[in-house]
Amino acid sequence: YYTLGTDMPTVSEIMENCALESTREKLWRIYNNKAHPVNYEVLKKIIDLRKKLAHKLGFASYAHMSINKLMAKTPEHVYEFLHSIEKRSTDASSNELALLKHNLPSGVT
Repeated sequence: YYTLGTDMPTVSEIMENCALESTREKLWRIYNNKAHPVNYEVLKKIIDLRKKLAHKLGFASYAHMSINKLMAKTPEHVYEFLHSIEKRSTDASSNELALLKHNLPSGVT
């Protein structure tokens, strides 16, 4: 067994080069849950303060406030955009798969 650090250079190399999905998943979970549960209350307070700030400034949520200054303008526009990309990429991948299947040599499935 090896002991791995959770610093970004180590995590990045493991995520890019490790062949075992289970190892990558374990490291990802550990890396993304650093300082849990120690920072839970701090994060909860930050989220609550962001929500209060957004409401005081007339926004429905912190997401609405932070996206407002960007091209998307609202979280709803972001979701619409992501769904449109998903639909187009699903259609394109289905077409490619059909084309590949059509061009397989006979006897190969």
